[in-house]
Amino acid sequence: MASFVMHHVAGVQFLKKINETYKVKIEEEKIYNFLLGNLIVDSSNIKLNLPDGLTKEELIDKKNNYRLKIQLEKIATHFRNEEDEKLCIQVPNISLFIEKYKNLISCDFSSLGYLFHLYTDNLFFGYLFNKTFQCLDSYQNKTNYLCDLKYIRILKNNKLVLAQDFFSGESQTSLYKDYTVMNKMILMKYNIDFDLQKMNKYTVCFNNPGIKEVNYKNVSTVINQTHKFINDSYEIKDSKLNVFKEDEVYDFIDYVGIKFLEEYKDVILQLLKKNNEKQIIKSKKFN
Repeated sequence: MASFVMHHVAGVQFLKKINETYKVKIEEEKIYNFLLGNLIVDSSNIKLNLPDGLTKEELIDKKNNYRLKIQLEKIATHFRNEEDEKLCIQVPNISLFIEKYKNLISCDFSSLGYLFHLYTDNLFFGYLFNKTFQCLDSYQNKTNYLCDLKYIRILKNNKLVLAQDFFSGESQTSLYKDYTVMNKMILMKYNIDFDLQKMNKYTVCFNNPGIKEVNYKNVSTVINQTHKFINDSYEIKDSKLNVFKEDEVYDFIDYVGIKFLEEYKDVILQLLKKNNEKQIIKSKKFN
């Protein structure tokens, strides 16, 4: 999946694209409902408990077990097919979300944000991951299955690394190390801020419209996590990506907003129309 920060940056860029395309002003409350809906998908009820005194091996094991539990939770929150649990790369089944919540998407900005998150992850796996690395078995043949996964080949330099190191977050060629570097890189590139004060302000009116797969009450936790990831990224000294290619990351952020706007144009226009009608009614009340 894309990082919390990439989801936020892609979401902000998408809202800018709407403004440029339709010359429409979206109320600030609706903007933050979208941005929070975009982030809430990655919230979790599972907590990582790391007691003092753990050895390095025990620490790695704890973190790996935590990630496995998170992946199981994502079957529901990310609308994955249950049979995909055995695959190395598990993508959201967007049609499942649309079939279940199509009435919400066209009238609620947080639901559109939820859909945008799933769409971003789907495109991230299918578009960016395929350009970045390959999953290999012990014979260095391509594999789609976790049970056979042994190595990862990084395509930018043809480097071969152990899969457990790649997904652990501990090695220099870790996927998550690149995420940390990437976070700072894209925030600076697009000149985007993460306004913690406003994010927290709008949690008051961030209400679950009826999506059962995620707990909207976890919104403060996911905001704080995103803020921490941003702070961590600005503390890192090495600004080099070891897995991803910088230009492909930028291309992806621009690409996802354009493709989402093309694919869900009718739903987005319907939502914007309703938003505009409410603005007119509100304006008349005050005149």
